[in-house]
Amino acid sequence: MSADPPGHLRARVLESAARDVARRRPLAELAWTALAVALGLVAALAALGVRADWHELPGVASVGTASVLCGVSAGLLRLGLSPGRRMLGPRAELAIIALLALPTAIAAWLLATTATGPSSTPCPTAEAALALSPPCLLLTLALSLPVAAALVRLRRAVPGGSPALTGALAGAAAATLAHLVVHLHCAVAHPLHLLTAHLSPLFLVATLTALLAARTT
Repeated sequence: MSADPPGHLRARVLESAARDVARRRPLAELAWTALAVALGLVAALAALGVRADWHELPGVASVGTASVLCGVSAGLLRLGLSPGRRMLGPRAELAIIALLALPTAIAAWLLATTATGPSSTPCPTAEAALALSPPCLLLTLALSLPVAAALVRLRRAVPGGSPALTGALAGAAAATLAHLVVHLHCAVAHPLHLLTAHLSPLFLVATLTALLAARTT
């Protein structure tokens, strides 16, 4: 008498094992990617340094804004890394609404909570604020793009879904994380500077990663 299981039982066991491997692989890649991104951003902040006026700012402008940016990036990643069957219908509509509303919501928060300390960089005019924007703009882009590329690569391990939509979510999350680092570093508190140099890269990075994800999937 053969000890081998029946054919249908063997097929079910193999199918279950394949599903388990498929579930574990994205989780493992997510853990390694999250660790690499976190270490990279911490290293960047360590090299740049925390703004000198951090301890002089009210909590809503310092810790509050940092918490909001962390929460936004986590929410975007949660949407973007959902399995394909959950990125259809209402879930996809929610993701699109989040992408459209996000810049306005962050801008409203920044305008409502902007504060200066005694050692903040002075910007008496809009022209002065814009003159200080290019370095922060380039820094935000430089921090965003490697993170976005890592997140787009990670998204390919999760089957299904709209590549362009999930790529845009990954890019928006990366730009928000970069915004967090620049927020902790930059002492310029003028609202125009915050919108043009810290927030505007979100549009460019989300668009680029949407195109990249659509072309490489």
